[in-house]
Amino acid sequence: VFPLSPPLQLLLLYHSSSTRGMGLGKIVKRAITYGVLSAGALAAGLYLENSSGVLQRSLGRVALQVDRQQEVSFLAKPLAAGIRKLSLPPLEKTVQQAYQQAQKSSFNLSIYDKNNDLLYSEQNLARKVSAEEISPAMFLALQAAEDHLFEQHYGWNVVAAAKAVGEHLFTDKKLRGASTITIQLADFLLPDEKGPWYNKVKEWTLAAEIEQRYTKREILTHYLNLAPFGHADTLNRPIFGVEAASQYYFHRPAKDLNIAESIALAATLRKSNFATKAYRDFQHLTPDGLYQRKMERVGHYEELMERCRIILNGVRDMEKLTGKKIVAEEEYYAALRYFNDYKITFEENRKCYGKGFDHCEFTDLVLARVEQLHQKFQLKASQEYKIYTELDPALQQFVRERFQVQLEKVRAQFEEKQREKVNGAVIVVNLATATLEAVVGGLGVANNDFLNRAALTYASPGSAFKPFILAAALSDGKTLQSTYLDAPRTFKLENGREWSPGNFRGKYSYVEITLQQALAESRNVVFASLTNDLLQEKGKDYLVTNLRRFGFDFCDFYLGYSLGPKELSLLDLASAYSLFYQGGESYRFGDGSFSTRAITKIQTENFVWENFWHDEQTLSPRVARDVDQALRAVVEEGTGRKADVPGLKIRGKTGTGKASISFIGYEPTIQRLVGVLFAADDQRTIPRFPYSVTGGDYATPLFTEIMQYVRTH
Repeated sequence: VFPLSPPLQLLLLYHSSSTRGMGLGKIVKRAITYGVLSAGALAAGLYLENSSGVLQRSLGRVALQVDRQQEVSFLAKPLAAGIRKLSLPPLEKTVQQAYQQAQKSSFNLSIYDKNNDLLYSEQNLARKVSAEEISPAMFLALQAAEDHLFEQHYGWNVVAAAKAVGEHLFTDKKLRGASTITIQLADFLLPDEKGPWYNKVKEWTLAAEIEQRYTKREILTHYLNLAPFGHADTLNRPIFGVEAASQYYFHRPAKDLNIAESIALAATLRKSNFATKAYRDFQHLTPDGLYQRKMERVGHYEELMERCRIILNGVRDMEKLTGKKIVAEEEYYAALRYFNDYKITFEENRKCYGKGFDHCEFTDLVLARVEQLHQKFQLKASQEYKIYTELDPALQQFVRERFQVQLEKVRAQFEEKQREKVNGAVIVVNLATATLEAVVGGLGVANNDFLNRAALTYASPGSAFKPFILAAALSDGKTLQSTYLDAPRTFKLENGREWSPGNFRGKYSYVEITLQQALAESRNVVFASLTNDLLQEKGKDYLVTNLRRFGFDFCDFYLGYSLGPKELSLLDLASAYSLFYQGGESYRFGDGSFSTRAITKIQTENFVWENFWHDEQTLSPRVARDVDQALRAVVEEGTGRKADVPGLKIRGKTGTGKASISFIGYEPTIQRLVGVLFAADDQRTIPRFPYSVTGGDYATPLFTEIMQYVRTH
């Protein structure tokens, strides 16, 4: 073997298609590298076999296998007997222990509504399935992603290893890996110990035994059952196995995966961190990035899709190697379009399986809080966690149905090509218990276009922000009867520019009006003048401090914020409004929520945790009472007239931003707060709403329907 190996390699390489156009010197270097490495590996195998007294059996295994590219791959079996020299445990026991370890990493999580009915269950993120329960497309995608020659080699790809070392020695390329699917399976089975080189030897030798013990299909099945496919977004738990990954990302069993979805899962094997981060990035996109995922904002997602395209090309390479058509042309180009258009998304709506999509956004908020509690309670595996909430399923269904009807009316005011870019959200809060009773985050939830717009869409609240400016002024000694001139005015900004805000549709009274009237009629110039006085007299820090009391995360303040800051979520805005009902008291809950909670209790077999709150007097009762009075005037005689419900004393405020409209209101008798938002998902497509679309005209009708339903039910 030793004298013949380099010349034999040289002869084969000289006639190889892979070396055409290559100089003789490079061919010689490559041949020497291949020959020395393969001969050394073979000699080590023979030595180990000889020391075990079975030299004859090993000699019968020595062979050369030439693939369709005429490159050489030596069989790995001569090293199989060396396993005993490395004190490896029996293979079957090792496999069983690996499955047990994967199971221990998972725990059961169930969420219940106010009637103690199950809303959502996340059970066992490590699921073992048979080969018949895995889509053939998944087997193909795995080989295309990790090991093109899996069907040809015996656990080791010596040619790939030789190429890697040769490229490292004779070119500027970095040393790359050359592991096969079998070696990677061995890595899943073995613990890390005694350094990387020792581990590698153990992996390679165990891979040889795996190839002897199992068929190729069984190896692929074990691999797909034990491989980690990223981490669960909820508690950062690893997702073991293709069945759990398929259910988690695509809401379907592994046997139903198509080629595009299979490739997307295979891509997470090498970039599992990108899979998890891409999922989270998709969840936290702001409106102007929902449709255009830029590398600097969602690089993880884009890089994952690039990996998908590489694997899809790998399928073509496998077809060339085997000479067989593996994927139909139609499926191939359909998958390519998916990856080019970023249509493969790890579905946020997975949280809703079992009961449709009625409660999807609410579940999303609950799981976000559970994630924050994970570190606090150090939730352990192999336990069942029951999470109790106050979601009202009947109210949730009613709110979603009426939201869809009202959204269509709003969309009808836009050009046809813009209509699908307009969406919205609704939340309903029980003020008596400070709990969420219903959450709707948009219309596209059931159409694989999910974004929880109640919490993750940040739009300008417009005039709905004015009550907080009023509260800051009242805390500084102003009263509701303090007056300002309602007439055009120009302000000098910090950057030296001039700003001339205008009232809606250019309407001015040209007389002094009270702050209560200014809020009721949403007079922009008056609130700009009021804010300018506060900035001049008290400074930015005063306003920032006052706004932080409402739970807003402000670090700075500008005069333009008097008409609404650039971005706030509907959930944050509504939670802040609850302080006016609560007499200026704010609630800070045990799970970190401010004024409004989604979780009431978490229970396991070992403990019960109640999500209690500690209250703090954020505003003086007088200020809260005065703002409450002013919000009542908005509905009685101002822009919120259409929100009035006979028999109820609604308080609230309309909001109209450049590309959003809203209404936030509450009623002390039935103790409910409702927030309604309609906004553009992509403000580059819809930079401004039509002037006819206002919060007073299009957000208030949905508000009144919900309030009437709550009163009668």
